[in-house]
Amino acid sequence: MVTTAEEANKLIRERELSWIQTLFTDLLGNIRAVSIPAAKYLDGSLWTDGTHFDGSSTTFRKSEKSDMTAIPDPKTFRIIQIRDSTTAFVFCDLFLPTTKELFQGGPRTVAKRAADIAEESGYHAWFQPELEFYVFNSIQEAIMENDVWSRDARIGVGSSFVVPNIIQDFTKSKYLAKPKQHYFSPPPFDRFAKFREELATILNNIDVPVKYHHHELGTHQMEIELGTMKGPVRNGDAVLIHKYISRLLGAEYDFLPSYMPKPIFADAGNGLHAHMFLTGITNHENNLFYDKDDTFGLSQTARYFIGGLLTHARAMTAVTDPTINSYKRLVPEFEAPVFITWSPMNRTALVRVPASARPEKVDVEYRSPD
Repeated sequence: MVTTAEEANKLIRERELSWIQTLFTDLLGNIRAVSIPAAKYLDGSLWTDGTHFDGSSTTFRKSEKSDMTAIPDPKTFRIIQIRDSTTAFVFCDLFLPTTKELFQGGPRTVAKRAADIAEESGYHAWFQPELEFYVFNSIQEAIMENDVWSRDARIGVGSSFVVPNIIQDFTKSKYLAKPKQHYFSPPPFDRFAKFREELATILNNIDVPVKYHHHELGTHQMEIELGTMKGPVRNGDAVLIHKYISRLLGAEYDFLPSYMPKPIFADAGNGLHAHMFLTGITNHENNLFYDKDDTFGLSQTARYFIGGLLTHARAMTAVTDPTINSYKRLVPEFEAPVFITWSPMNRTALVRVPASARPEKVDVEYRSPD
């Protein structure tokens, strides 16, 4: 794993790279990219001075004061190989060019500030993100399938759907596709297993750990659960790297990955569940959420933490579920959270305490983000 600009430049020379995809995240969570010659990195100017861009065209600033600077963070420098194509990329922090100060509205800046507050309070925060997403052959397929289910599929009771013949055509498979029935489906029902495996392998190879991957509940729906990582910055970077690479790899397969919260009316929605726990600054083995004498294995610290999540749930949801489509996901009968409460194991609660074979590994899962 690269930690300094010198180490990144060494890799650039060894791999004889010509261009570097220089990335940052806008206010709405979209990845923005500019391709910059590797020579600009090798002479040191990019690592120190960054690149200027129009902040008014990327949701950050007004046109009257639009200039901003993106400075690459060498710890995020990665090289990936997808088939015959080599791509090098790096994520940036955002600055104001006149004052050289970090732009406080940048998502990565917010994550850094949150990490600093936690450390000042004596804690390290650990996360384990779960990314759910659909894979379609095209935008047209997604639109047509959603239209079919919206118009024709609600025949019968509960989850007993009459499946239109057109759905079988969409899947390009002899195996019938039905909504809400594909959790842990094996191949050949799971026709995306190879794509998902290749994606997970690339992630593991660039220090984005993957716990496991599988077909999710919905038709065409995937989940890749990442490993436990320290701090909101590294976890945020990992989620963005996952989305970025899944789209690059998807293009090779002629697949279209979609992280839209509710792409299909009658099928499961896409969440970004986050498992969380705290440790002390010096002892990372000591899970401060664990109490062996508690019925649910939860310490008082964990209970206060859960109380904070519930107290601020409405305000947090404005950030973690920012679109109209977000609220089409947060409805009953699709394993989405619909109650501002906590519960052991209950997937309809906002905060779930998952069952664990090792009680000392207890964490809390916040389930509303998408």
